[in-house]
Amino acid sequence: LLHYSKLQKPTPIVNVASSKNRPRGHHSSTTALDSCRGYPAAPAHWKSKQDFSSIDTKRYILKLLCLLLSSSSSVHKSTFEVASLATQSATNYRCLAHRVVVAIQIELNDNILPVMSTVPNNAFEAQKLSHYLQLCHACIQFFFVLCQSNDGIHQIRLQIRLSQTDNTSSWSSSSISCMLSILKTALTLGTELEDTKAIDINTEIGDILNRIVENSICCFKMMLYFVHHQQHYQQTIKCGNTSLLALISGQRNIFLSICHKILSTGASSLFHFSDEVKCDTRLLLEEVMMDEEDEMGNRT
Repeated sequence: LLHYSKLQKPTPIVNVASSKNRPRGHHSSTTALDSCRGYPAAPAHWKSKQDFSSIDTKRYILKLLCLLLSSSSSVHKSTFEVASLATQSATNYRCLAHRVVVAIQIELNDNILPVMSTVPNNAFEAQKLSHYLQLCHACIQFFFVLCQSNDGIHQIRLQIRLSQTDNTSSWSSSSISCMLSILKTALTLGTELEDTKAIDINTEIGDILNRIVENSICCFKMMLYFVHHQQHYQQTIKCGNTSLLALISGQRNIFLSICHKILSTGASSLFHFSDEVKCDTRLLLEEVMMDEEDEMGNRT
């Protein structure tokens, strides 16, 4: 996922005939290539096509991983299995699921979110946005598969250590925070596309934005199921409770604004959330509000 684009380099041209060795009277329509040494000068649109190919390949890889994790218990087990320290160094002491989550976070933060933060001004930018939105949807689908198990919930809660000094450590945001950023950006992008009308709203872009929002809400609903299961278990063994508010720690205001935005969105040319999605959103909102009341009650 992280390095696939390196495989997309053009094949260098070797043994190109020079003008001295070309037979007399020989004419070729590729004289520009004949004079090159190494890589040919690619057309201006060539790199963009290669970028789209890389984006689509990452999407297919994630869809394949989702299918394998959902359909095979052995694959699911091996994905979350941590190798023994006898076969790995301590720095690489991570399961495959963790490595994929890290790759997705890097892709979301470095590539997908910046593209989603800009309204396209022409057909090419709209096409580029469409490809990145499809990749974003595949990332959310992978998170949804993770949310269906306790091990997966653990992975999306983890933060990555970016740097460490003698006294302090720098940590990245969790995958839950990434999903909230995606949700917020998707809703903002949809609003800007409708308001500015910089381009004709692409039906495909609108459909993908809807699916991203709906699948993200499904992820948080699965987290709510996890919370309720944990609360039942913790009450049985008489220990502290896990809450949805704890899972979105530090992102409370963003989460509440997202919920209010979804609930207040009516029928539009871009967003058309189903009643089920709004019902789930309302349920999540009420859960966070109750968690806050419980925290305030515990403090008093």
